Amino acid sequence: MNYNQILSDNVSYFENIVSKYNLEISIDQMINEFSGIFLTQNSYVEQDLTFRLMGTYITKKGERTKKKQIFSLGLKDIKKFGNEESTHIKKEFEKLVLIFTQMKHYEEIKQVENKKEDLQYN
Repeated sequence: MNYNQILSDNVSYFENIVSKYNLEISIDQMINEFSGIFLTQNSYVEQDLTFRLMGTYITKKGERTKKKQIFSLGLKDIKKFGNEESTHIKKEFEKLVLIFTQMKHYEEIKQVENKKEDLQYN
């Protein structure tokens, strides 16, 4: 499996997540902009469904890592959606994090392979 296969297998999933939750970023932007994405939770209590989807990136100066919030599910949202729908939303974003991580690793491998090929031809 490679980056393009993972992307094509999940393109409808990404489009659904982006449109359903009004994310202002595409998966390609995530891959290119962020060094990682993760969910933050207020507690480790299973019944606490609140979370934030965060992206990390290196500053232009390369000195330190910064974070950017991509999505948030707070208490008001949970009351509006209910626990069942909120649990489903959280699982969708957990899947997004896993697929992103897989794609990010394959993208990094692709970049290394390209550099290796460039060195062989020079």
